[in-house]
Amino acid sequence: MERWVLLSMLSMFFIGLFNFLVSRTQKTLPNEFIYKQIFVSSYLVIAGAISIIVLTYIYFKYPDKIKNFIYQSKNIKVKYSDLLILGIINVMYLTINIVALSEGGGIATTIFGLATFVTIILNVIFMKYKVNAKILGGVLTVCALTGYVTYETIKLNKN
Repeated sequence: MERWVLLSMLSMFFIGLFNFLVSRTQKTLPNEFIYKQIFVSSYLVIAGAISIIVLTYIYFKYPDKIKNFIYQSKNIKVKYSDLLILGIINVMYLTINIVALSEGGGIATTIFGLATFVTIILNVIFMKYKVNAKILGGVLTVCALTGYVTYETIKLNKN
């Protein structure tokens, strides 16, 4: 098995666990947007502190790697604006995520799963990722089934 497949499965588990824990805020937070924003910002502060610890460890363990990254050696092409954009998107995504999960419960993750297809489409357009009719058919099938599952869940949980 390819390493990335195993890591993708682990990531799926952690994303599922994360979304489950966030969906529990349905019962623990008042239904006001400001509390959800405070919640998101609070755990992002904790995540930032953990990231500072990790970067500090890397700085002392691999100082050349940090210098290569900061000073953009020839094999590193990351723009600092990309990091800024990712940070902004992350805060926006997490804020929207908590509102959707706290109002819609775990079923919201069914719709979140469609983000995979946004990623595929963007990779096709910008990274020349290849797809065929089977992949497109699969995407359309999953979209249709997601819509149906979401509809049925809403119907079941309205009572």
